[in-house]
This record gives sequence, structure tokens and C-alpha cells, in this order.
Amino acid sequence: MSTPARDTFTSRSYKLAGHFYTPVIDSPALSGAAVVIAHPWTSVKEHSPTHYARVLSQAGFYSLAFDARVEDIKSAVTYLFSRDENDSEKIGVLGICAPGGYFSFAAQTDLQTKAVAISAGVCSGTMARRGLDKDGSNLDILRTQLEAAARDRNSDVTGEKVDIIHILPDEFDPATAPTEMPESFRDLASY
Repeated sequence: MSTPARDTFTSRSYKLAGHFYTPVIDSPALSGAAVVIAHPWTSVKEHSPTHYARVLSQAGFYSLAFDARVEDIKSAVTYLFSRDENDSEKIGVLGICAPGGYFSFAAQTDLQTKAVAISAGVCSGTMARRGLDKDGSNLDILRTQLEAAARDRNSDVTGEKVDIIHILPDEFDPATAPTEMPESFRDLASY
């Protein structure tokens, strides 16, 4: 089983922490093929990406799991591109859940990404905009979300402190949750 090495790389002005996995002994020789792995929407690199990375290392791949934002995907690919053991013509990305959408977008605009794989893809943007009512949409809420995203991007140059909007509550009481809340959301919030 592959044990990850703690690693860091830079994206914009941020230093990101990642776990770098190498192929296990006696795995197929893939000549430096590497994969960037991103976690589900409300997860972290230590959760499901770990399982995917270990399977990929047994199959002969190098891989990098990190706590991803959309802006960081291309930086992670560039980081793998810079490592001597990786073949720059064999770098792909694996998005689990929401990053399936992020990675598809990033790969369209980054020629270094040679392959895209998606596992259990979901459109978290639609989920965030529409909430639990899948058929509803509120343009005022969407506009507010887009304005907040713009403030966040601009904070790098303006120095403005931007509030973090939490997707899940700090504490969850199933007794006070909306009755229409899907079971999967209840499980996620309880987790």
C-alpha cells in the first residue's frame, strides 16, 4: 500500500498542502503517468481521495490529493508537470463528486491536462443555487452569491476581509432539520 508524502505547492498567493502518492513496488510501469485527485464537495483530501490514490498507486500512477478550489486545479497540474518523476504528456485529473464539474472546466482551458475522469459527478452549483427544492431558483440569491464570489476573488488585490459562508451548519440537530431535507443531506450534515 502506498503511503503519501506530505507536499506543498503554490496556487496564486496560497501555499497548498497535498499528499503525493508514488506507485507501489511491482505495480505496472506507466512511465511517470500522474493524476490530480479532488475530494467531494464537503470533504477533504484525507477522506475518499486517499482510497482512490492508493488504488491508482497499485495500478502504477503517481497521484496528488489536495483540498481543492476551482482556481487551484490548474496549479496542481502544473505542480505535477514540474516534478521530475512525472511525464508531462501523461497528467490527468480525477474529480470525485463536484470536482467532476470543476475538472471538466479546468481541462478545457489547460492544455497540460491530458485526461479527465469523473466519479459520482454532481453539479454542486445547481444544488447551491436551487437548494433542496430542485425545481426552484431565485435570481436574487444567485446574484448575491455571484457578487460574494467576485468579492472573494478581488480580496487578493483589495485586501478586503471576506466572510466565509459555510455550506453546512457547525452543529446539526435532525429534529429541527426541514422535513423535505433529503436523507443523504441529513447523513452528510451528521457526518
